[in-house]
Amino acid sequence: MEVVGLSEEQMGQLKRLLMDFRNKSGASLVVLAHISGQIVGFSSSRKLPVDAMAALMAGIFSAVQELFSLSGLSGANTVLMEGSGVSVYAFKVSGDTFAFVLYPTDEVRFGVLKLHVSQFRKKILPIVESMDVSRAVGDFLSGKVPEEVVEKADRPPERESLDDIISLLKKEIEEGLSE
Repeated sequence: MEVVGLSEEQMGQLKRLLMDFRNKSGASLVVLAHISGQIVGFSSSRKLPVDAMAALMAGIFSAVQELFSLSGLSGANTVLMEGSGVSVYAFKVSGDTFAFVLYPTDEVRFGVLKLHVSQFRKKILPIVESMDVSRAVGDFLSGKVPEEVVEKADRPPERESLDDIISLLKKEIEEGLSE
């Protein structure tokens, strides 16, 4: 995953924040995306068509914002959809960046959810504000691909070692116990 303007360290931090938010909130999926539908990052506990879901949620989020605008209202910063046994909550992070969360229940406690969202937003905002997603989307749509992305695409994907994964899990557990 390449995001223009983010270092590898910031991408690692972004992945950890998404996973932490998903684990603490009880969600099965957390996605950070641009309003164009391009995924910035995600954390999922199961295999889902995240690309398609991000594109659809971008359309829904944009439509709700436009509906508010046409109604003379402002501040459409959240969208909640509830179904049988599932809930989806989307919220604006900053500018053209939003996140959505999939819960495997229709009984989401909104006080707790809003607390988790507020904490997540505060932690992720510095990263989001440092990236240049609009340039990345423009480059993608125009067919321009940064040279470093092309070079990485030619190489086989790097896999995290088992030791890296164990270290990350230990750190997550220690941080969870300290809170």
